[in-house]
Amino acid sequence: MSKCLFITWDGPQTSYIEGLFLPIFEGLSEHGHQFHVLQFTWADKERVTATEARCRAIGVPYRAVRISRRLGPLGPLMTAIRGARHIKKAVRDWQIDTLMPRSLMPALATLWMRDRSGIRVIFDADGFAVDERVDFAGLSPRGLNYRIMRDIEAQMVRVADTVLTRSEAAIPILQARAGAGTDLSKYYVVTNGRKITPLVGFRDDLDNSRAPVICYAGSIGAQYCPESMLDVACAIRARLPDLEFRIFSADGDNMEKVIANSGLRDRSWIKIERLEPQDVLTHLAACDVAISLRKPAFSTQGVAPIKLGDYLLAGLPIIGSAGVGNTRPLIDAGVFLASDGSNEDEIVDWVIHRVMKDRAAMRGTCRDIGEAQFSISGSVARYLTSFNE
Repeated sequence: MSKCLFITWDGPQTSYIEGLFLPIFEGLSEHGHQFHVLQFTWADKERVTATEARCRAIGVPYRAVRISRRLGPLGPLMTAIRGARHIKKAVRDWQIDTLMPRSLMPALATLWMRDRSGIRVIFDADGFAVDERVDFAGLSPRGLNYRIMRDIEAQMVRVADTVLTRSEAAIPILQARAGAGTDLSKYYVVTNGRKITPLVGFRDDLDNSRAPVICYAGSIGAQYCPESMLDVACAIRARLPDLEFRIFSADGDNMEKVIANSGLRDRSWIKIERLEPQDVLTHLAACDVAISLRKPAFSTQGVAPIKLGDYLLAGLPIIGSAGVGNTRPLIDAGVFLASDGSNEDEIVDWVIHRVMKDRAAMRGTCRDIGEAQFSISGSVARYLTSFNE
């Protein structure tokens, strides 16, 4: 049905292509949509080679373009503008009929490709990237950089044939920013589906006397509340002295700084490691409770944390921020404890008397909900709706 070029912009610490998009592309290929990947990145050669191998293993052609990081913000900007040539070459070489830029810099590269006649454009808005920089990275909403990026977002929404979002709340915001005349029917909410695989590595030897292993998976920045995360772990450990806290992240150095600044004397119970995407589920399944905190901000309206699906499919109940993603069904099912990190007594009581009281039953409930809400088949179905219409 289509030959689609997925255009993405990634740092070396992210693995969204391998962990999130490739399984979706593989599912869509069964319905006639052939994907190709053009990745702008500053990752090293080893990382790029690994990504290329993962793409080619499922029949997805891949190319990488190096992002210039010289000259401050001008380097990435010039890379994006020149990126139009790489897109045009990929369109010619692979006979592409659909462009799918993900977020703002790929959108700029796509907009700079002046001649897009006969090519469909599907814009994966993927949250509010520039507003996230305002909320968490100190970018001024009155500055030139912000105005430029907002204009790129608005123009991309206007020219796109289809706009993909991760939440219903993002749709009216994007539509208002694009201005009058943008058709509401071109917006679609898609989900971050995950492959459902046999649960290997889970702890089946737990009883009420055993302390849990809590975990966190993902990036570590100010928006993910690492200080509160550590406080929660310490509060649980005060009641359960054998507790282990496992952190699976490529941003381990950031967490090391948080631990050092906390003044914590004994950190032998905290383990930090970086995992390959294919190893995440097995390591999560060896834990008992997961953390998913996020600072409330304007930009979080547009996100749906990937880690929620990962946690649930690994059988893990979650301590997390309500309203970031579709958390209400999880709260109602008893597998998600809403928290900003301050309700430590409630958290400890929930872990001891709800989660660990019948860990096997809790694992099964989490797994069932994960399969119902975060399956790759459900995600593929949503993408298909947007592609086919």
